[in-house]
Amino acid sequence: MKKEVEQKAFFSGDLDGRITSWSEGASSLFGFTQEEVLGKIPPHIPKDRLRDFRAIFRTIREGKSAEYITTRLHKDGTVLPVHIYVAPLYDGERLLIGYHGYYEPIEQQNGAQKRTFTNIRTLLLADLAQGQRTINQIATNTGVNWKTVENHLIYLAGKKYIKEIFSSKFVRIFELTPEGRMLAPKEETPEAPGMDIEVKKP
Repeated sequence: MKKEVEQKAFFSGDLDGRITSWSEGASSLFGFTQEEVLGKIPPHIPKDRLRDFRAIFRTIREGKSAEYITTRLHKDGTVLPVHIYVAPLYDGERLLIGYHGYYEPIEQQNGAQKRTFTNIRTLLLADLAQGQRTINQIATNTGVNWKTVENHLIYLAGKKYIKEIFSSKFVRIFELTPEGRMLAPKEETPEAPGMDIEVKKP
């Protein structure tokens, strides 16, 4: 499926997991209409990702937001890699009543060459094995779109394979943790011929 989705896929749910709002962007991304999902447990979560769903509730009940990379299902059965952000939802009296957030599709394909999540993360870890890097430096060195780099760095940081050592409005710097050094390839970052490079500008 190569349908372009311009809107973010906004959604919200109650503490029982039922969907309470579903934007047009969500319908466009996943193929399910509001009538098909409102008041129901999300139908777009793969069975092997139910652990993600349960983890969301643990995080929400602690009053924390969550952001990570995962997969979801389109109505036609297509598996979609997505970036998800979820935060607690409160009523007017600051009582926790559910969660809300949005999905963004992750483009894995630039030009004619397609990469898997594992390929991309291997590239990022190999580049970071050479030293501290900004998002732009990693994007330039690996030939991966800067936004894709950022999304995968969020995932790797959550797994404790990397850590952010500096952050400002215009630049973020990352380095490997000891766990990440054990996982990172020993060779230099492989080249990525034919890949378009988009570098974030301050």
